Amino acid sequence: MNSKLFQVFISKKSFSELKKAPSLNENFENLIYDIQRSDIPHIKSSLINYLKFATARSVVSLKIETEITGPQQEEIEILNHTIASQGKDPAQVTEIAYPLRGIKSIQGFEKFKHLHHLDLSFNNLTKLSGLEQCTELQTIDISHNMLSDIEGLHTLGKLTAIYLHNNQISKIDDVYPLKFNPSLKDLSLRGNLLSFTKGYKIQLFQLLPNIAILDGKKVSEKDKIETIEQSAVLTDDLIIESSKMQAQVNNPSFLKDVASHEWKAQIEVLNLSHLKIKKINSLNGLVNLQQINLSHNLIEKIENLDYCPNIEELNLEKNKITKIEGLNNLFYLKKLELGKNKISVIENLSHLENLNQLSLEDNQIETIADFPTFKNLMELYIGNNYIENVKEIKHLSELPKLIILDITGNPFTKETNYRIFILFYMKKLKVLDGISIEASEAQLARETFTGRLSDEVLETRLNGVSPTEVRALDLSNCKLRDFDDMFTSQRFPHLRELNLGNNLFQSLRCIGSLPHLRLLNMTGNKIESLIIPNTNILDNKRGLNGLQNLEALDLSYNQLRDFSGLQFCQLKELRILKANNNEITKIEHLDNLLQLKELNVNHNKIRQFEQNSFSPMNSIKCLKINDNGLRNFANIQRLYKMQHLFANSNRINDFPDVDKLLELPSLKELELNGNPLCRRAGYRQILLKKLTPLLYLDGKEYFKKKEKELIKIIKMLKSPSL
Repeated sequence: MNSKLFQVFISKKSFSELKKAPSLNENFENLIYDIQRSDIPHIKSSLINYLKFATARSVVSLKIETEITGPQQEEIEILNHTIASQGKDPAQVTEIAYPLRGIKSIQGFEKFKHLHHLDLSFNNLTKLSGLEQCTELQTIDISHNMLSDIEGLHTLGKLTAIYLHNNQISKIDDVYPLKFNPSLKDLSLRGNLLSFTKGYKIQLFQLLPNIAILDGKKVSEKDKIETIEQSAVLTDDLIIESSKMQAQVNNPSFLKDVASHEWKAQIEVLNLSHLKIKKINSLNGLVNLQQINLSHNLIEKIENLDYCPNIEELNLEKNKITKIEGLNNLFYLKKLELGKNKISVIENLSHLENLNQLSLEDNQIETIADFPTFKNLMELYIGNNYIENVKEIKHLSELPKLIILDITGNPFTKETNYRIFILFYMKKLKVLDGISIEASEAQLARETFTGRLSDEVLETRLNGVSPTEVRALDLSNCKLRDFDDMFTSQRFPHLRELNLGNNLFQSLRCIGSLPHLRLLNMTGNKIESLIIPNTNILDNKRGLNGLQNLEALDLSYNQLRDFSGLQFCQLKELRILKANNNEITKIEHLDNLLQLKELNVNHNKIRQFEQNSFSPMNSIKCLKINDNGLRNFANIQRLYKMQHLFANSNRINDFPDVDKLLELPSLKELELNGNPLCRRAGYRQILLKKLTPLLYLDGKEYFKKKEKELIKIIKMLKSPSL
């Protein structure tokens, strides 16, 4: 158990002494800062700790010696115990000083509802969260800690002074939360890295215009105005200060270079942000400049950058630029930041072949139709613009190396599926709107949008003809998939021929009402049924029901098992139906096809004709039923108008199996090649004798006179008298 000295300040008297601490200990703090910058690593830590202790002792008014038995929680318990021992209610305590305790986080202060003044200097704080309930706080000293930001003070509306000197605050954004403390007048930031950056005071005055005391010195409104206006012009002196060459100013050799501007050739990095610069000038001689930051200024025009041909990184964010120009000579530019301006048109960038990062967010851009095809662009930030149509993204699909895209805040991002739409057209993206792209999300994009009828596909196939004027449309081999009503009379009012062969359709839901369509080719898809799932089968504006005047339908090379659905269709003009190379097992539901002349069911699985396969009112003249496994022609007699029958490669085995063909008075052509019957002796002559109307058998014309003589000879040879 170690002994430690605690300093606890509770009385008003103790805090009045504490307020004097910055001036009383200014020498101590300067010494600490000098030691931090010195090159004495072996004793630096010991010296700093000693000086911190000495500084703390100068404001001690109450000493309590006690034992430590644990970490910070016990510090808080000791604080509460000390207050209680003095008979004070925590809610009534108005002042607390608790420096030099090694505190790493703020805890236990929610009881101090009326705390006005707080000292937590010389600790190890990295965060300020924990004071949200102390809404009466007016003054806080948290100097000599390890703070890099000051989040957590937004509820302290009465805060008038905060001492943050000697912390780890490095940039102006770290103190941005103070903007939400409207009563703040006194601020100390000396000893932080931020206080050594150029334009430090200008940035603070812009962010916190009500500050009256900065780093212990009073600041008048006149001082603020003069400080801001002093840096409104880009001069050589400002360039020297901003390029970290200030240390060389007193060097004799440097002074010789000033007149000749040779010193400018030494500058490779230049930071001119937050200086209220209105015009880009004085850049002549910066021939080796590689990086220049001109963000957060008042620049209206990009100019005079031709003096710096080797620039690789250019930052012009948060200015007043309305037009992209003045970049003609920057061929080596790799990173260009133009966000937070007033740019409406993307132009004059196509020559930047080495560009790999482009920022255009927070502008007034409405379209990216003319976006250049950058070969090396990997990152594009174009969020918070006025782009309304998600299809604009297609103009970025030709960027071969683009892997990071931020487009949040545009109007079209309110659409539900905008993200997966972008992923579908930009398959190489790795990060979209700050979120990594998962494999499952990319798969969802493919499943959702693969096969849509895009404007690009139409433009390619129509060759400039408007969809409203086209009469014949060939969209075969386009990898199209099922989407409702892709083809309607509203979109294609005069369409007569439509070829959708060799796509990925699984149904006919893509077909809407097309009353003028005469020919539909759906060959080579994946259609399993003619009934559209999840729709009213009597709907006369979907699928085949919307094709009242269709004359030819090709459904070959699909996955049909039957003709279910045709019984509900009014295809009164259909003359040709091709359904070869499917999985059909029986012929049925053709009753409404009163004008059907040709039926092709080759290469299916039809073993026989059913009694209801053909309507007595049918008009079929040609039936193709090759390669089905058909055993006989039973129930074929209803095809009394049939003239052509192709039944090759089936299982017709004997002459009685073809007897039903005798009832077809109009049969002129018959093919039975590849059936077992063909191997029977006298096969051809016997069939020709049976089927007297035949003119062609198995592809050969029947010469009646010659073949009748052969038949007569065969009969004579079989006669018993011989």
